[in-house]
Amino acid sequence: MKTCAACHEDLPKDKFSKKQWKLNQRRCKVCVIDNREVQQLPNADNNEEAHNNDDVVFSLLGSMSLQDCNTPITDEELFKQTPKNEEDCPICFLRMPSFDTGYKYKSCCGKVICSGCIYANSKLHEDDLCPFCRTPSHTTDKDAMIRN
Repeated sequence: MKTCAACHEDLPKDKFSKKQWKLNQRRCKVCVIDNREVQQLPNADNNEEAHNNDDVVFSLLGSMSLQDCNTPITDEELFKQTPKNEEDCPICFLRMPSFDTGYKYKSCCGKVICSGCIYANSKLHEDDLCPFCRTPSHTTDKDAMIRN
């Protein structure tokens, strides 16, 4: 009985080819056909401890069943939104600045938007559109009161 260096199984001599039997790190016929590479054990000095490490790895892999990988994910789970922090900008999702000039309330959509997104929008578009809902800004105070 010799141990295959690829699958680490103790196998009789007939499971190895003549060429592999003569090698120091031999692979069984099945591992040669499957083209499995020689796997180094973590501790070659202490075989018992190395086999224990392999058992831990295989038990961890065994805890993940293939059924978990093949379980279909519903659209609701896949596309659900992450919980939104009220202190974040709805466009860039960065935390709102603490100073008053760092954000602005937009009456068209009712969102508080950071000044960085407002500035970037003004550089991209010549007309004054809301960066969130793309509605034109109010021109008079009466329009602003109607939107509130």
